[in-house]
Amino acid sequence: MTDGPATPPRPDRAGWFDDPENSEQLRYFDGILWTDHVTPRRTIWSPSEAASDGSTVGGSTAGEQPAAPHSYPPVGHSSDGPFGYPPVQRRDDRAGRPPHTHQQGPHSGGGHYGPPAQQWGQVGNGPTIADGTPLASVGARIGAWILDSLITWTLGLILGGYLLWRGLGNYPDIVAEALRSGVVPDTAALADQIRFDLPWMGAFAVLQMLIGVGYHTVFLSRSGATPGKQIAGISVRRVDRAGVLSAADALRRSMLRPVLWLFTYTPLLSLFALPLSIMDALLGLWDPKRQTLHDKLGGTVVVRGRQPRPTRDGATPR
Repeated sequence: MTDGPATPPRPDRAGWFDDPENSEQLRYFDGILWTDHVTPRRTIWSPSEAASDGSTVGGSTAGEQPAAPHSYPPVGHSSDGPFGYPPVQRRDDRAGRPPHTHQQGPHSGGGHYGPPAQQWGQVGNGPTIADGTPLASVGARIGAWILDSLITWTLGLILGGYLLWRGLGNYPDIVAEALRSGVVPDTAALADQIRFDLPWMGAFAVLQMLIGVGYHTVFLSRSGATPGKQIAGISVRRVDRAGVLSAADALRRSMLRPVLWLFTYTPLLSLFALPLSIMDALLGLWDPKRQTLHDKLGGTVVVRGRQPRPTRDGATPR
């Protein structure tokens, strides 16, 4: 009596091995048990070899029946058995693409998502002066002007409130009488009744002008920016150089607006003062350097950021 075919030894690792039940095929051993994953026992051609040989038909060699599709083991098991069977690779669920490689967070590749961040002052900052300093926007200048006007008017009312009250003449009395009687006189009758005290009103206007000139001169010659401009993040400098203005430059620049405001209360001069005030405000909208009339008088421009303070020897740091 002869013995049957020898049973292959039990593998000591996971992989493709001779099927103990069928010598014509291979079976996958998961390291503990034989699985149901089988494949015909034959040599596997690589795609490049098969394409160059030209002897494959329907994925099998000439003269052979097409082999059954490979039945790979479950994902996670190694497939490094004999006969050149390729290892099982984990595939991405999307269209069989290779596994996605996650990029590192924002601290990799220069510290930014996407292209490197642009430096402040290089993108979307509008026109600049000759040395590349970005000019202040019109919106920032208007906001600074509103803040500074509120401050100077408050100072004027505190220091010159008595002058303004005396300058109103009988106007407060007429308003109080109208409130008591409930009868509001028409415009013509009201104009005939009101008597302003022009000397007192003029004194208040002059005081307001001096406060405005002094306010802008002091701050521009000390820090290059008034409180309103500091809040808006802008400052004033000369066109030809950076740094805080001299007292003379600051005074020359600061005089035009308060003087025009004063002249609007003078009957004859108001015909010229009002158009000049409007021109002064609108010139910066189309001027290449966004200079208003008072900027041109002072040889100045309004730029973003602060101005460097002069050193003790009088030099402006670069």
